[in-house]
Amino acid sequence: MKMVSKNIFLEGQTCLTRGWYLRSSDIQIPLTQADQFRIDTGVEIGEMARSLYPQGTLVNERNNISNYEKTKQLISDDVKAIFEATFIHKDNIARADILERIYGQWHLIEVKSSSASEKVKDELIDDLTYTAIILSLCGIEPKKMSLLLVSKTYLLGMNNRDFFIEVDCTEEVNKRRLNFIGKIDEIAHATGAPDMPEPKFIYPCKDCNYYKEYCLGKNIDDPIFDLPRLGEKKFKLYTEENISLVSQIQMEDGLSTLQKMVWTTVRDKKPFINKEKLKELLEKIIFPAYYLDFESVSTAIPLYNNIGPYEEIVTQYSIHKFSAMNSNAEHFEFLADYSKDDRKALAEKILTDIGKEGSVIVYHAQAEKRFINNLAKAAPDLANELHNIIDRIVDLEVILRETYYHSEFHGSYSIKVVLPVLVPEMSYTNLVIGDGQSANVVFAELARSKYSAPEAAVLCKELLKYCGQDTLAMIKIHNALTVLSN
Repeated sequence: MKMVSKNIFLEGQTCLTRGWYLRSSDIQIPLTQADQFRIDTGVEIGEMARSLYPQGTLVNERNNISNYEKTKQLISDDVKAIFEATFIHKDNIARADILERIYGQWHLIEVKSSSASEKVKDELIDDLTYTAIILSLCGIEPKKMSLLLVSKTYLLGMNNRDFFIEVDCTEEVNKRRLNFIGKIDEIAHATGAPDMPEPKFIYPCKDCNYYKEYCLGKNIDDPIFDLPRLGEKKFKLYTEENISLVSQIQMEDGLSTLQKMVWTTVRDKKPFINKEKLKELLEKIIFPAYYLDFESVSTAIPLYNNIGPYEEIVTQYSIHKFSAMNSNAEHFEFLADYSKDDRKALAEKILTDIGKEGSVIVYHAQAEKRFINNLAKAAPDLANELHNIIDRIVDLEVILRETYYHSEFHGSYSIKVVLPVLVPEMSYTNLVIGDGQSANVVFAELARSKYSAPEAAVLCKELLKYCGQDTLAMIKIHNALTVLSN
């Protein structure tokens, strides 16, 4: 059986059932391409952090027990710093990213790929607290406990030291230690039990990968999580009344307009539609109409010079143009040269392709407007023309939110959820790149020369195909809505 790792402990602290799944169950949620990329990035950032401690020694033996023994040896050998120092207490294991010895006292440092901000996220301090407790139970009491976070002011080409900001979290960790240490044995016992702990319906179920397929949400058609923007406070009010399903809500009082659509759909057992308003909103679309979708890349370690961590770079677009409803479509597309920051060329090309008049139809305008503003900053001489595109935007998602809801949306208006309901013959499942996060990862790895030339050529075609699928999906959704409005 697995030992209780930091992740299992922290997840078990929120939900013992989830902790049990992670530790004792054979059911494991597979990593996505984006998950693996984040893990690989974390490893690389960890290696960058080690370069700041040239006298450090890495613990990298064949198994956990060997790593633990090696760590004890390095501690007794009076080394200046230990990387991946391993500590085992009963069923619990912790690995310290960096354990630095300063005048005979220990400084515990955890390296994270999160950006430094004024307020450190609670989950990062929880992460550090767990490691500090296991060290303490093994006889190592850190005098200082810090997080090494990513600096927002770093630009590619700077020294590795400039990439990080150290945040002293000693006080915050010490405040949490007593609460955490009291749960060490409880979580170890519950997550290692032969039988799954009885699950509890709590707000974090909303984002749990096990909830819908293997836990309380299995075979449930209308969980209250289907109510859009259901906050934790409202969730608790419902659960105090033993309400866990939308169908158990007796009155629409206190529901937002969007939540009422969901409630009405469940109550009436048929889709909600406001045909009059739908028709009115669709008639505001001005032809020629341009269906537009962007893709972007954002990485912790910048890809190009003068780019900072997590700075968003627009990488491609697809446009389908219709001169009139039911006319033949023209298709325009652009994929940036991944060897450089190519936003200026992309901005110039889109201004040629999208014209100066007619509606620009997008799905989730908030993102597309952000992308256009991003381009305007990269090409300030084109800013006015780019901002003109924003003035022409029509958001299909907003039209849907205001006029239509189907129970199979399950509270979401994501295009990947909406499309199979409104256009069942169209799917992303047969695409090599089937979602925006995967597109982000593929472009980043192209930029970092992870592929051979033939592989790169194939993936560039797949990126264009995926982006083109998004604008085709918008056309199909628009057509479906037109039919519904009539």
